[in-house]
Amino acid sequence: MPGRGFFFFRGHVKYDSEAEDDIPKKKELAGLKFACIGSTNPPRHALAKLVTSHGGIFQESLDKDTDLLLVSDDDWAAAKASQRYRDAQLAGVAIVRCSFVPALLSRKNVEPQVTLSEAKKALKKAELFAQASSLLPKGLLLRQRKYAAYYLVEGDLLKPFPRVSEALKLQKEADALTKAKMKVKRPAIKAGSALLKVDPLFSVKGGKIYVDKQRNAYNASTQFTDISTGINKYYNLQVIQTNTTFHFFTRWGRLGADDKVTNDYRQYSHGQSLKSAIQAFESKFFGLTGIAFADRFDSSQQPGRYAIVELDGYLHEETDESENKTDMNKDATTAADLPVKREKREQDADASDNERKKKKVKNQPSSSVKVESESSLHQAVQDLIQLIFDRGMAVRALTEQHLNLERMPIESISKRQLNEGYAILQELQSLLQETAEKRSTQMCT
Repeated sequence: MPGRGFFFFRGHVKYDSEAEDDIPKKKELAGLKFACIGSTNPPRHALAKLVTSHGGIFQESLDKDTDLLLVSDDDWAAAKASQRYRDAQLAGVAIVRCSFVPALLSRKNVEPQVTLSEAKKALKKAELFAQASSLLPKGLLLRQRKYAAYYLVEGDLLKPFPRVSEALKLQKEADALTKAKMKVKRPAIKAGSALLKVDPLFSVKGGKIYVDKQRNAYNASTQFTDISTGINKYYNLQVIQTNTTFHFFTRWGRLGADDKVTNDYRQYSHGQSLKSAIQAFESKFFGLTGIAFADRFDSSQQPGRYAIVELDGYLHEETDESENKTDMNKDATTAADLPVKREKREQDADASDNERKKKKVKNQPSSSVKVESESSLHQAVQDLIQLIFDRGMAVRALTEQHLNLERMPIESISKRQLNEGYAILQELQSLLQETAEKRSTQMCT
């Protein structure tokens, strides 16, 4: 038999997590990262709350650092057909039954009454597992892999669970850094902006987005796009205050779908506990994006996670816009600008000879070009120019694709993020031009 702290693993002896008897209450899951799949008992939202309220991290999507993927105790076989289950298998993530969490949180240590091989046989059938569940280990000793293995459905516990004391130390350091960042005073927020807009589905009247003393508005919008599968979905989060009550509101769905199955919302009242509402908000935000809420302005999108849609509202963006406007106008030479400028040059050159008729082209502020009088351009070219800058046409095209423009209004995106997107498009344009030039040179040689 292996000694204390060791167990046999596929013919090899592996170092196991050390026993810890001084784990603080509400910190039993510290250092562990969970994700779940399918219908679970307790339900997904309750499971997430249970994990986060005891020091663990609940992730909305499977990540490379996920420790355990939770599946239903009595219906785990149904989850096998899902993509997330297969991803967990490929990534080597241990897949365990949901009952592992409440069993560990019971704290009182109970040694197993059956061998691991007997437990594995019971795991293969739901009814046998239900009968054997009272014989399985429970309590804080489940922080050790040799005991946690009793709840294993598939995969292997490849690495020891982190010690709670070490996890709490790292968490304390991270919390201190987060608090320092959250103490940075943000610019003033524009009244009536998207950043302060309460979701219309929120059911309590008089609600306002909670904004702390440092002007951190607890309102976030995220989006996940997968080109390979055509998935384009969103997830919005808000902390809303009504009088002295705080609510955590979430809304999610797929862009282009209006059914209740893929689009829904939830609101949870946290009473007068602002701390609890913020904790739920920040935990969910991190689970979606893999980024702490305090780092939302200076972090890039994490692979396989939701992207942060920066909402319009902070007044510093007005200054940024005026500073960038000149550069934007210089660089953004459109198909409409070229014929307009060419016509102007022709008018100046021929004005003294009176050989051409005067032409007047008016640039409209609504990003459209309208030819008000005669033009030397062919009518088809004029029609094309007007079509390119027709905002109504763009709206109609998106609507025909069943995209809800109220749910994803372009006006809600911050100007800073729009400028970042514009810079990326410019970079892509330069790369495409360089590639085309290289190909042309290669063909000539």
